[in-house]
Amino acid sequence: MNFYKRHLGDIAKATGHLSQGEMGAYDLLLDWCYSNEKPLPLRLADVHRIGRAATKAERANVDRVLADFFDKTADGYTQKRVLEEM
Repeated sequence: MNFYKRHLGDIAKATGHLSQGEMGAYDLLLDWCYSNEKPLPLRLADVHRIGRAATKAERANVDRVLADFFDKTADGYTQKRVLEEM
């Protein structure tokens, strides 16, 4: 998928509690799901790489976003809105 609608009101409502770093992780993880049209991998090291998380603080940002917005399934980490859009 090369394009997806970004509903600013919905995003602001759902992510208003996120820090700047967490918001960056959120965007990177969503963009990867949309561009690959599949769930995030189950291996946290792979998800950290997708989220460009090299430091302990950056990995914590990715972990918080993963816990708050994604559901762990047998196929990987899914996100409700991504599934609806695809």
